[in-house]
Amino acid sequence: MTKKNILLIEKNPINQIITKKFLEKLGHQYSIYDDTQDLNTVVNNFDLILLNSKNNRNSGFKNIEKPIIGLLDNNSESEKGTLKELGINNFLVRPFSINHLKKHIEDSLIDLSSEMNIESENTSFDQAALDNLREAFGEDGIKDLINVYLETFDETVNSIIKKIETKNKDEASSIAHSLKSSTISLGGLELGELCKKIEYNTDEDPIDSDTIAELKDKSLEFKKYLEEILNT
Repeated sequence: MTKKNILLIEKNPINQIITKKFLEKLGHQYSIYDDTQDLNTVVNNFDLILLNSKNNRNSGFKNIEKPIIGLLDNNSESEKGTLKELGINNFLVRPFSINHLKKHIEDSLIDLSSEMNIESENTSFDQAALDNLREAFGEDGIKDLINVYLETFDETVNSIIKKIETKNKDEASSIAHSLKSSTISLGGLELGELCKKIEYNTDEDPIDSDTIAELKDKSLEFKKYLEEILNT
């Protein structure tokens, strides 16, 4: 297909790196959205928009007449519902492959709406997610990506634990969302699900000491898994 100019609206650094690499491999031009710019002025320069479902200014996209693909961390009705209210019905659920992204871009640009639900086996790690990244980044590239992720990993996990212990639910939720998104992209299924639980914690299902212990265990397990990849 003809190469397009795409606007990427994604603040998570790991997801940004992955999506940018996929777009480069597909031959598209792209720009990262600067939220100080006026949306209506910016979008006129692009053929298509890739929009993180958690973007703080999603309401500004309600009247945008450009194809938009929503990037989801979970295949949940709540995340989809947020975007459906804006008229967005084309979704990609992380972790997605370069071929899934290609198909959704093609479908969007011929005015089709489709929905991709990527199923994974119920295990701790999604090897297919890393295989998809390896295809785009190569072995050295994926190790660079893992190193970027691990640079702030311990600090982020400890920060979530501290916020939970001090009963700062909102900040724990915000940090857990960021970690969840990056972790899912790298194939960390169980840690990603646990971060999701922390993100959406409720009074009916409060986060307690057992959750903190599980977070420590799952974080250590996923870190060791990634370190093994670095050492191969």
